[in-house]
Amino acid sequence: MGIVGVNVTTPYKELVARRVTARDLETRRTRMVNTVTFTGARGAGGAVGEGTDGAGVLSWLESVGADFEPLLILGGGPTARSVLHRAWMRGWSATLVTRTPEAARRTLAAWPRIVAAGKRPGRGEELARSARPSVIGWDAIDSLSLPRLVISTLPPTVGASIARKRFFTALPPRSLVLDMNYGAGRIGLAEGARKAGCRAATGIGPLLHQAARSLSIWLQEDVPVSLFVHAWAGRTSELRFTR
Repeated sequence: MGIVGVNVTTPYKELVARRVTARDLETRRTRMVNTVTFTGARGAGGAVGEGTDGAGVLSWLESVGADFEPLLILGGGPTARSVLHRAWMRGWSATLVTRTPEAARRTLAAWPRIVAAGKRPGRGEELARSARPSVIGWDAIDSLSLPRLVISTLPPTVGASIARKRFFTALPPRSLVLDMNYGAGRIGLAEGARKAGCRAATGIGPLLHQAARSLSIWLQEDVPVSLFVHAWAGRTSELRFTR
């Protein structure tokens, strides 16, 4: 069809990762793809995949002045792994909360050993042991000293369920909660955070940063996020943390 590339969303990010060529080590480690680029004449001849979720989230956090550590990441799916890998690459302290902590620990332990075939990781691709993220189960969260920045990659129904519990009462003052969901009826966690006095944001801001990165990959030139903000034409207050 002559298509240059496509975006992939949940629940296909892991499935597609098994059917394309990984562009970089991050993609090989996280097994997460949301951006597919077709190669060859008229888009035929193969497909290369990579993820822009983690990069998009950190880029958005930087744009709103919230690019700091430590991070508390809720959920253990593809997007959580993408954010976690980017944080680890930066040397940030992060804790992952998942219902399958043992499996997540095995995954993280394997990441430093995953390198390009026959090569060592290139400059900027090493993962420092000192920055390896912590992993806990939901049963251990009550004993955790909660950080100021929380990123939820949980599905909308699960996020809404968490919001109805006492989770937010333990958060420090001036906490920031990013609910990666967006759209009517899907941001229960963000709404619960605001009711508890926290500042919260939805996934719209990170989505625009992720999309700009995808288009930059396909066009092979830098595409400013401002173009996507203009095209989206929503309220600018939705692109930052608010009460």
